[in-house]
Amino acid sequence: MMTKTIGAYRDTTNKEITGHKLYRHVNKRSAMDVTQALNHFVQKNNDNEYKGKIIFSITQLHTSEKNKAAYQKAYVDKAAIKPVLHAIASHNFPRVFTNGFTVYGGSIVNGEPRARVFKIQYKKSGEGEHTKRQYVFTVDEGLGRKTQTGAIQLVRKDTNVQAYISYEEALKMSHEVLDFIHHAELAAMINGKPLYTEYTIPTAQQVF
Repeated sequence: MMTKTIGAYRDTTNKEITGHKLYRHVNKRSAMDVTQALNHFVQKNNDNEYKGKIIFSITQLHTSEKNKAAYQKAYVDKAAIKPVLHAIASHNFPRVFTNGFTVYGGSIVNGEPRARVFKIQYKKSGEGEHTKRQYVFTVDEGLGRKTQTGAIQLVRKDTNVQAYISYEEALKMSHEVLDFIHHAELAAMINGKPLYTEYTIPTAQQVF
């Protein structure tokens, strides 16, 4: 899923907007920032539906198009990214996510469906002392088509950005982001507004 909240910590009360950059990695090829929008709820019928996200922003430098940088970001549900981060931190990602981790999403932009596909893949090359292990974070963006279920399917890829992160850097990222999520969940629980969907049970008069 994607939302229009960009790198912000947003409460439905609109009392404050505070950004937190949880991790940043930069090399000659790309830059990747991990931010969050965890305190985000949407009122839907009797539910205050939880929509918190972790946001991956990738800037790929020196693309083929006149040496310009390309930029995209992807929004991943808190519940979806937690097991991925845990798998990376516990050295189990290649075993648990044998085909990598993929999130499909999109939105309507100027009346046109735009699709985004976010992927995390583990790569290993070489043997012995020459072994190289890394993670590749990818965002594909382009023209989409709305399906019967309401999802947006990618039909034409217009932009592709990638960030190559070393195995050690991915460990740092996973621990930092996962710890922040756990602390945010605990703080929210203590403050009486857990980071989960709130629901209201209708009274007998409301039901009948």
